[in-house]
Amino acid sequence: MSGSLAGDIVNNGTLVVDRSNAFDLANVISGTGSLTKNGAGTLTLSGVNSYTGGTTVSAGILTLTGDNTGGGTTTVDAGAVLQIGTGGTSGNLAGDIANNGALVVNRSDALNLANAISGAGSLMKSGAGTLTLSGANSYTGATTVSAGTLTQGAAGGFSTASSRYDVDTDGTLDLGGFDTMLAALYNAGTINMNVGAAGSTLMVNGDYVGHDGTIVFNTVLGDDNSKTDKLMVGGDTAGNTNVQVVNRDGLGAQTVKGIEIITVGGQSNGVFSLVSDYRTKDGRKAVVGGAYAYTLHQGPARGANDGNWYLISQLEDIKPDNPATRRVSDTPDAPDTPAPRYSANVPVYEGYVQTMQALNKPSTLQERVGKRYMTGENGDGRTSGGMVDAHGIWARIQGAHDRLEPTTLTGMKQEINTFILQAGVDGQFYEDENGKLIAGITGQYGTARSNIVARDGDGRISTNAWSLGATATWIGNDGFYVDTQGQVTWFESDLNSDTADVGLASGRKATGYALSVETGKRIALNGNWALTPQAQLIWSSINADDFEDVWQANISVARGNSFAARFGLAASYDSSWQGSDGRVVNTSVYGITNLYQEFLGGTRVNISGVDFSTDNDRTWAGIGAGGTYAWAGGKYLIFGQGTINTSLDHFADSYAIKGDVGFKVKW
Repeated sequence: MSGSLAGDIVNNGTLVVDRSNAFDLANVISGTGSLTKNGAGTLTLSGVNSYTGGTTVSAGILTLTGDNTGGGTTTVDAGAVLQIGTGGTSGNLAGDIANNGALVVNRSDALNLANAISGAGSLMKSGAGTLTLSGANSYTGATTVSAGTLTQGAAGGFSTASSRYDVDTDGTLDLGGFDTMLAALYNAGTINMNVGAAGSTLMVNGDYVGHDGTIVFNTVLGDDNSKTDKLMVGGDTAGNTNVQVVNRDGLGAQTVKGIEIITVGGQSNGVFSLVSDYRTKDGRKAVVGGAYAYTLHQGPARGANDGNWYLISQLEDIKPDNPATRRVSDTPDAPDTPAPRYSANVPVYEGYVQTMQALNKPSTLQERVGKRYMTGENGDGRTSGGMVDAHGIWARIQGAHDRLEPTTLTGMKQEINTFILQAGVDGQFYEDENGKLIAGITGQYGTARSNIVARDGDGRISTNAWSLGATATWIGNDGFYVDTQGQVTWFESDLNSDTADVGLASGRKATGYALSVETGKRIALNGNWALTPQAQLIWSSINADDFEDVWQANISVARGNSFAARFGLAASYDSSWQGSDGRVVNTSVYGITNLYQEFLGGTRVNISGVDFSTDNDRTWAGIGAGGTYAWAGGKYLIFGQGTINTSLDHFADSYAIKGDVGFKVKW
């Protein structure tokens, strides 16, 4: 237990340290000689050593906390231990290692061992740092990762087909993107295959046991033939393992059998659970690839259960009486063709353009400014003292609730609540013996809140819109009118998936354009009653910016146009009297019935190369009622209207309720 040395050592022979207790040799050792560690004690070399004759650990523990750069082979005999580092950032070794005992690396930072490790000894990685093995290693003893990360830095770094690997809870085994073969594997930590491109293979010749550990796979999520990392187990599997799939730019596709990621040659008793982006409405954990959701299953989607594990992007049994699937547009090619499992983001994007369209369609003339015809306009060119309401400023608010059941691939249903505040100023620009031309400008702010329910996921869309517009109206003395509107709208939308409990995208920009032409003729029946047949054409277009959502799906609006016609008939009762101020008071109440026809084929979004159309019912009808009250000789006017519309294709399944109220001041 005694013996010490002061000063540096120039060793061209053999330096032997034989002590049964701990001894720190801080001296610098140089020369061409060798060092032998005997005795049961612990020898620590903390100097910067450059001797080249090699090192032999015959017994006890040799701990390296300094740099040992001289090279030469380090031999560790059976029962002896070579330890590099003590949990700090120092300790290094150059040269190959012939290990028949135990090699322990305990550092808190990164260390690269390019040395070749051979022998029947074991390797333990401890400490929080990263140890990279980049040599051509052939040792056959057990490898344990108790903490930190053990990384394969070159092909063959882990090529120890006779070595069992144990990864503890705080440990990570990083394969470095290389094909790897191990004798057996126990996993309570993390096995990382997520380096480089997909396609590497981890081959475990013997058994695999999971103890709530995780395996991270690279996969190009697509069809059955997608490129993917694989775990191949020659023996049995047991225990529980989490599977994390990282999508490497896969655009998604429907699988048939599935993407095989785990192959088991023996008894497949292990349970592999997906680390998911979200849980589907039927309770499955799923990861997203483009427009598709993938779930993990033991056995392929078709054929007998082979014990292997597959990523599958198709639905399991969907009950035919599920109302969410009643109006799904993808008819299977054959009775046994499975339906694809779309991602939870798809129904939200199916309703994206619909939500903006609810804020982009111009109103009718009556909704916008109330009744321009007062009681004096008889519709036959004669007047009894009333006048056309030509100059003024006005404002109105509108609230609406739309319930839509369009035809979509996901069976999406949508409820849209809108609020619009619109204001404008009108002025007379021209008048002759036939009538007047009134023009104006408008400004509008609107909000839409959309709730979406579908087979593949529920969600919400919140949209704000700002609009500028212009109007021009010809009002003839014979009761004939033509009203035109043009409007541009700027949208900003936030899209959320309730099923996944995640924000898909926020602040998404779009621009809308709308044009309207309305014409009609007031036909006086007597001094109070009149009929006004009318027709309106409305064109609306949405141009949205492309974007990438939270799951790296690429979203673009492929079609956002609407072209619709409205045919209406209004019956009105007008009256007037002299108010207490001596000026005329006018009132008008009316009822209206409308028929609507959409001429275009709905909207369409493209999600990572897959088109999804949303086609609302095209024929609608509705009824409404409203009124106007003007006083002070027509200087002040309030107006309002309420309507209810329904689809005629699926009566009362899709409907819209809307109410307007406004105020106008004439100068």
